[in-house]
Amino acid sequence: MTPIKKSAKSLSLTSSIIALSISCQYVQAAWDGNGFIAEKIKQRIEQRITMQHVQQSTRRIDFDGMQRTYQIYEPASSSTIHNLPVVIALHGGGGNASQMMKRWQTMAEQQDFILIAPQGIGANARMGTWNAQGCCGEAMKKKVNDLEFVQQILKDVSRNTPIDHNKIYMVGFSNGGMLAHQLAISMGSQLAAVAVVSGALFGNETAAKSPVPILMIHGEQDSVVPFHGGMSPTHFVARAQKQSFQSVTYAMNYWKTNNQCQGNMLVQKTAMLRIEKGLNCKADVVLYDVTQGQHVWPTVDHHDEGFDATQVIWSFFRQYAR
Repeated sequence: MTPIKKSAKSLSLTSSIIALSISCQYVQAAWDGNGFIAEKIKQRIEQRITMQHVQQSTRRIDFDGMQRTYQIYEPASSSTIHNLPVVIALHGGGGNASQMMKRWQTMAEQQDFILIAPQGIGANARMGTWNAQGCCGEAMKKKVNDLEFVQQILKDVSRNTPIDHNKIYMVGFSNGGMLAHQLAISMGSQLAAVAVVSGALFGNETAAKSPVPILMIHGEQDSVVPFHGGMSPTHFVARAQKQSFQSVTYAMNYWKTNNQCQGNMLVQKTAMLRIEKGLNCKADVVLYDVTQGQHVWPTVDHHDEGFDATQVIWSFFRQYAR
C-alpha cells in the first residue's frame, strides 16, 4: 500500500485545528479560574498581536494583601520631555499585560506617551481577569478591588515618573473594557478620555461622577460579549458571569445621558462600519459598530474590520485633555 502523503497545506490546517483546540481550553481555564487546566496547557493565546520585542519594566506594588504587578513603557523622549501623557491599557479576560504592551508600544514610541499595562488576577501570571462588578472569573470571585488597584498604580507611577495629569487615558478590551467602563464611572474626573473594545455594562451602574469622552468599538457578530446583551453564548464565559451583559445600545444611552448629549445621533456608514456620535454633548460619545466584527481587537489586515483599533483610539484620545 502506498503511504498517503500529506501536503504542507494539510499539515498546516491540522496544526491550526490542534492549536485552536488548545487555545480554547486555555481561555476557558482563564475565565473559570481553573488552575489545574491552566498548568497543563502551555500554549498561550495571542489574538492577532504582532510578536515583537517589547522593552518595558515590570513594577510591583503591595495592595489589598497581595503583590500586584503592572508593566510600564517609557518612550525614548521621556529622558528629555517631562510630563508625558499616559495610556492605561487593560487586557481581556484570560490575557496578560504583555499582550496590551505589544498592541500599544509602537504607538507609545511614535506619539510620545507613557504606556501602562496592569496585570489582572488569575491562575498564573500569564492569564488574568478583572472584577468589573458583573464579571469575570477569579477576580470577581475573590472580590478584588481592581478600581482601587488602578488608582494605586497611578499614584505609584507619579512617584517615580513625571506625567501629565491632564492627559490620562484608559482603554480596555473585553473584560478589561468592562473595567474601563467602571473606571470611567468612578474616576472620570481624572481621565481625559476612555475607549472600550468589546466590553459591556451590567445595568446597575450609578450615575458617573463627571462627563468623560468615550469611544466604544464592538462587533455585531461578537459571540463572547454579545452586541445585543444577555448571558454570553460562549459557555465558559457565561459561567464566569454574575450578571447579564447589557447591550451596546444600553451603554450608548448610559453615556449619552451621563455626558448630557442633546438630540439625535450623527451617523456615518461605510461598507464595514456604522459610526455614531452624540450631538451637543458635554463630552463626546462615539460608537464604531462593526457590522461583521467578532470578539477581536480590530486590525487593518482583517476583512471583517479593516481598520486599526489602536490608531483609531489614539486619534480619539489625542483630542482631549482635562
